[in-house]
Amino acid sequence: MTRISLALFGALIALSACVTPLNRKKTQEQLAANMSAESKALRAGTAFKSCKPEEMARLGDTVLFNNVWGASKITQGELRQCIFHNQPQARGKMGWEWEVPHNARGVIAYPSVIVGHSPWVQTSSHQLPRLWEELFMIDVVYEAEMQVRGRKYNLAFDLWLTHTSLPTEKDIAYEIMVWEDHYDFRSHGRRVGSVETPFGDYWLHVGHMKRPELNTEWKYLAFVRKQRRQSGFVDLKFLLDYAVEKGHLTPGLYLSALEFGNEVGNSSGITVLRQFDVSIM
Repeated sequence: MTRISLALFGALIALSACVTPLNRKKTQEQLAANMSAESKALRAGTAFKSCKPEEMARLGDTVLFNNVWGASKITQGELRQCIFHNQPQARGKMGWEWEVPHNARGVIAYPSVIVGHSPWVQTSSHQLPRLWEELFMIDVVYEAEMQVRGRKYNLAFDLWLTHTSLPTEKDIAYEIMVWEDHYDFRSHGRRVGSVETPFGDYWLHVGHMKRPELNTEWKYLAFVRKQRRQSGFVDLKFLLDYAVEKGHLTPGLYLSALEFGNEVGNSSGITVLRQFDVSIM
């Protein structure tokens, strides 16, 4: 996602103050203690760890990104967020952890892994950008383990469709999110329907994003999974084709980047990504 992100949920609506915070009294280390032995070992024995904002680490054809785009919205306290991985060619076996003040509002950060050329930061891969309608496969298999304290977060894909193959933020035509898990967050946009897929059922939200300070705007779609999960298979081409069928998406655009991570609000947590396999053809 982006430093300005974007999924912004911009108009993200909190479900309400009556939502019970997760793991309310647990510390970050107590969250870590609840993880599996495999995830504990990865977190404790990483080959690389950085808590530097906007740090990037290349892992084969992907980039691990410590995206803290919304940290300036914090008025009390500060964001602490780190990324880590256990080997240069890790294809999974990576993760991030974050601590956000409980009084923060909106989306504060999006620690994530990126495939492709992001319109927001300088990344690249051999798989993307590509004209999306020329692709017949955009499959992802992922396995994440998460421990979260507090309230707002999601676990989501963020796809950037752009007018050019080497885009900046001014070339964005669509942002398409696929939420696999979430808590106390509601997507930006209006819910216009739902779709049944071979890999689960999703609500579809449609909206519009404007960034007048950057003189740019784009259309926004979000597929929000009804049965939340933290591992599985996703056929992203199926969802793009569905959006075209329903008149919400047009051809002739580049799929420039595919991202996967946690949009985080007033929560703290740890995510270990044990598998992240992307097949684009």
